[in-house]
Amino acid sequence: MPEPRNYQNIYYLYFENMGRLRGAKPLFHNFSPFPFKERGTQGVRLKRKTSKATNIILFHADELRIAPVDENNILSIADVYHQSEDFLSLGPISKASVKMVKDDMEHSKYENGCYCCIRNSLGHVVGVLDFIPNAKERDASFLSLLMIAAPYRRKGYGKSVVIALEKYLNKLYKTKRIKSAVQTNNIDAIQFWKKMDYHISNKPEKRPDGTIVYSMSKVLSE
Repeated sequence: MPEPRNYQNIYYLYFENMGRLRGAKPLFHNFSPFPFKERGTQGVRLKRKTSKATNIILFHADELRIAPVDENNILSIADVYHQSEDFLSLGPISKASVKMVKDDMEHSKYENGCYCCIRNSLGHVVGVLDFIPNAKERDASFLSLLMIAAPYRRKGYGKSVVIALEKYLNKLYKTKRIKSAVQTNNIDAIQFWKKMDYHISNKPEKRPDGTIVYSMSKVLSE
């Protein structure tokens, strides 16, 4: 199993076979985005061409659109990281950088993951999503990172993205189970994922970087 990513943030969730773990604090509202406002969900709209900077939209989550990151997006993604340093400071690497973004992109590529930006209706990059559609386990996917920038927290974005991602993976990849890992001291994140029907599936596990995590998973309905 690859070594987990090191940074910690409310929106940072990691799955078992991902590299450096990003501890997720309250998804999101305290990678804090807690508590979330309740938001409706939309059906998942699949691949659609858009601007040159973002060639493909994988899916929508309410007004948000999720698309793969390319070289044109790196500085915007780095801004999200910088706006999340309050949470990065909880882990081994406290300062965001363009190199950190590029390293994460390379790691995602190595894991056959999808490293994506999250844009709002105005086209602003408000967060980052990284997931592995086809995990080593049959019918399973891994959510590696979900991070919402500080100015955009407490808007229900985390919940909307998770619901839309589940529909997207179930429809395109026939995913039956999604797994993640969250640091044991990240109480808000644990509460968020439990609220999203994710369950702790093992005892606390110490990772090579010294972080202690719970594995969490959810069985998707048809």
